[in-house]
Amino acid sequence: MKYNNLISALSMAILAVFIIGSAQAQLNNKQKKAVNAEPAAKSGSPKTVNTNKCCECDYLSLCGFSGTRPFDGITYKALTNNDGSITYYNCDNGVFTMKWETVYTPDVKTATDYDPISNTETIIYFYEGQKVRLHTKVFLKCNEPMGTEWTSDGTRFYIEKKDTAITFNGVKYKQVMVVREGDSYIYYAKGIGKISEVSYIDYQRGLKSVVFEKGIIDSTITGTWIQDKHPGYSGSMYFKFNGDGMGEYGNFNQQTKVFGKPNVFKWRMIGNTLYRQQMDCEDQVCFFEFEINKIETGLSIGKIKYKRF
Repeated sequence: MKYNNLISALSMAILAVFIIGSAQAQLNNKQKKAVNAEPAAKSGSPKTVNTNKCCECDYLSLCGFSGTRPFDGITYKALTNNDGSITYYNCDNGVFTMKWETVYTPDVKTATDYDPISNTETIIYFYEGQKVRLHTKVFLKCNEPMGTEWTSDGTRFYIEKKDTAITFNGVKYKQVMVVREGDSYIYYAKGIGKISEVSYIDYQRGLKSVVFEKGIIDSTITGTWIQDKHPGYSGSMYFKFNGDGMGEYGNFNQQTKVFGKPNVFKWRMIGNTLYRQQMDCEDQVCFFEFEINKIETGLSIGKIKYKRF
């Protein structure tokens, strides 16, 4: 009997040791996994987080990039294009810069070798291998106001509109920035990115239908306005806005009070923007936009001040 009790007690002790050992092993395993999990989250390339809201979610997203590359100490995001080429982007304080490379063959260099014995000249050609040219272009300044203009990589950029509502393919975008890049107009929707790109002619045609559908004839600016310049300067400009939506502009001599040859146009107002369509280039749908503000001395049309005549 005592022998059986001893065996039973010994079995219980062994079982207790096994249970404790198993629990300890499970605990160690969990701790080991927990310790390994933390470095795993930090291993590899760190996730790029751009604190500039404009770069990530305002007018152009730089998400989904395939890598990074430094240029002069500045990190650019690499995006692979459909043709396999790579374009590098950077955004700093709302200014977007892109870089890309092209391969070219330098011009052939020549030299002349003269042989005095035969009195002949031989042209020697020197061929260089292909080289890589790096291009840089500032293509978007999303923190700048409407009317901002700049030139980059030989291309003229101009902010035509900002935070305007536009409908494309049945979808209405409330805040859109329109940038003219050379002869193209590019539309960037806030929170989405690039939504469309149209030619100059198509943009002007679309603008014409909107202007004469929604524009008004503002009676508060009808009349003749003379460019406000120093009295000692004779050269000046004038604008005349008629109540029927027609108008004219031209030169004005402040000393002789003589108006020059008029240029006729149609005009409408949408908000504080003046839309002027030239009548002498109807086929090309020539539209010009100016921001108009009423000031103490009269009007400012664009950046120039005018007073009533």
